[in-house]
Amino acid sequence: YQATYDGLPAGADCTATETRTGGANSTTMSVDSGAPSSGTTTDFTTATGTPTDLVIDNTFNEGSVSVTKTILGDGSILYGNGPFETTIACTHQVDGAPVAVDIPGGATRELNALNGYAEEYDQLPAGASCDVTETKPGGATSSEFTTASTGVAVAADATTPVELSNEFDIGFVKVDNLVTGNDAKRHLRDTYDVVLSCTQDIDGVKTPISIPDGATRDIWDKTSITYDDLPIGATCSLVETVTNNAQTVTVMWHGMPV
Repeated sequence: YQATYDGLPAGADCTATETRTGGANSTTMSVDSGAPSSGTTTDFTTATGTPTDLVIDNTFNEGSVSVTKTILGDGSILYGNGPFETTIACTHQVDGAPVAVDIPGGATRELNALNGYAEEYDQLPAGASCDVTETKPGGATSSEFTTASTGVAVAADATTPVELSNEFDIGFVKVDNLVTGNDAKRHLRDTYDVVLSCTQDIDGVKTPISIPDGATRDIWDKTSITYDDLPIGATCSLVETVTNNAQTVTVMWHGMPV
């Protein structure tokens, strides 16, 4: 990286300016091995018979951004194991224009149990501005960043933390059974079976839910059973598989047949 200016008169007073630093964090200039001065401009006088040696030193610093997830909620053990995914996008000012940063190691990272739900984006140019998004929240009921996640400034020789939390809430489905009809008396002591199946949208994929304590349950006339610990937002279907030859089976939801 060098250039030569020929044909300059001896004893001329000159000013040298670096007009494009390429996004350097700092610049110094020195003339004929003299003490360096900070900045992109310096003055000097051309010598007689010998070239004037101008040295420009550009310094490029690096920093990193760490992303750490906290998993919360009563359903965290059942449904909060991930994996999750975050993506970072950074821009860096280079000679007055924002330039997208090519993220070393990839912009999209997985947060899982093996890495402690934490990742670090390193070798980022100091002074860059970054936005962190969670691209796969793993079916969480809610997800939020607890620190700034947009306009995150990369500090030189330091790690800037970004933290987020995912909450997994749970609910339940209660099933009541009632035997009716003019032949109901003969079936009041019968055992009926119901089966619950549920799915949940997890990062755009319709995913079956393993029903805690089993999907198939026994139920009797005027009794109730409860399917506990179901993820909030799941879509469920209930089927009675043992009807004891009932002529009709009606499933009601909030007073309406379904």
